[in-house]
Amino acid sequence: MTFIAVTYLARVLGVEMFGFVGFAAAVATLFLLVVDAGLDLVAMREIARNRAALEGVLSSVVRLRLGLSVVAAAVMCALAPWLTSSAPGRAIILAYSLTLVSSAVNLKWAFQALEQNGLVAVALVLGQAVYLAGLLSWVRGPADAFDVPLLLALAELSAGALLFARCRWTGARAWVRPPHGLRWRMLREAFPLAGVRIARTVALNFDLLLLGLVGSASAVGIYAAASRIIFLLRELSEAYHLPLFPRLTRMAGQGSEGFVAVGREGLRYAAIIIFPAAVGGCLTAPQLLSVLFGPEYAPASHALCLLLMALVVSMLTGVCRFGLIAYHRQRALFFITASGTLVNVALNVILIPRYSVVGAAWSALASEGLIFGLSWRAMAQSAPLSPWGPVFRPALAAGGLAAILGLLSGAPFPVTCVVAGISYVVLLFVVGALRPREVIAATRAAVTPSQLRP
Repeated sequence: MTFIAVTYLARVLGVEMFGFVGFAAAVATLFLLVVDAGLDLVAMREIARNRAALEGVLSSVVRLRLGLSVVAAAVMCALAPWLTSSAPGRAIILAYSLTLVSSAVNLKWAFQALEQNGLVAVALVLGQAVYLAGLLSWVRGPADAFDVPLLLALAELSAGALLFARCRWTGARAWVRPPHGLRWRMLREAFPLAGVRIARTVALNFDLLLLGLVGSASAVGIYAAASRIIFLLRELSEAYHLPLFPRLTRMAGQGSEGFVAVGREGLRYAAIIIFPAAVGGCLTAPQLLSVLFGPEYAPASHALCLLLMALVVSMLTGVCRFGLIAYHRQRALFFITASGTLVNVALNVILIPRYSVVGAAWSALASEGLIFGLSWRAMAQSAPLSPWGPVFRPALAAGGLAAILGLLSGAPFPVTCVVAGISYVVLLFVVGALRPREVIAATRAAVTPSQLRP
């Protein structure tokens, strides 16, 4: 549904207005860091280790994030005239400030800490369905771009309302008097993670912001289209790693052996997920962009390929990033992420004026590579988890997929997608990257009911 929404907006808004929406969304993402403040991960770690603390943690985080959202929205509105000289661009930025408040009331982190990911999935699907239905109903042309952030805020409130209702139905209260000092202790522990989020978001959005300041609206538009594909896959990465985090947290408290076992499995499945997306996206980039967004977006194909390579590196770093948090080493993670961000910003300043969107993509790949190396070096100090062994068999399957895509060159795009997808699944079983008993066990676990209250 996210893909359909993005492709629909790219077509009906046009390159220039789609660029305004992409720029405003990037600005909102930066201010969303103030709302998040790293609290969700600290709260998840707290609940995963002590489920009896659920209500106190819920109340503390909701109060803090609502207050932070009001402050962030006010600052974002005040800065809008200095961020763009375009009247439509300012209006869209002001509308996106509402999404800061709607994001603050989402309780998905609490249900992920309890490993109730099925309910989180239902809430996320509901939100995306509301968003997509609203776009298809109200957004018909460039003049309707202002409605996009309003519909997004409505969709997020719909998802948040479902999770709040689930809390109340089970008797878990999200608005009680929290234990003395809990809010400030959590906020203090979240500061390094807030720094990580700030550095990470700057690295992921600085290229689009700089293109908006020094490049043309068309360059912003085509890069925003490629970035939306990457954004969707990054959401998949977060959706994958966050449910893994509570288990990593428990294993970290029991010794390195269990942590390494969970980490290896996490890496293997991460590779299974991201390798086909990167290989398929690179080898079919011009077709993919043309089919999704229109022929005018095809010039972003080289940038998309580089961004997909950067995403592979980022996905394989995920287990390590969450592992460092599980071991209470968020300060080390902050310095690692800050180093990668500094490299990203410096390279963007140098490369974007010369090479435009391709320079931005090279900057992303270089910074992700640095973060990967530093993260695994830091992880080795806590647990002997190697990144190479678990990804070997998925890499073999991805290599076979690349060969199949080469043979399918010139075939209709839908045929290529279907044949390549089926072939990759078969290759996973052939090379031993995936085993039937694992699929059966995962299916059984997915439908096992669980209770919200500890």
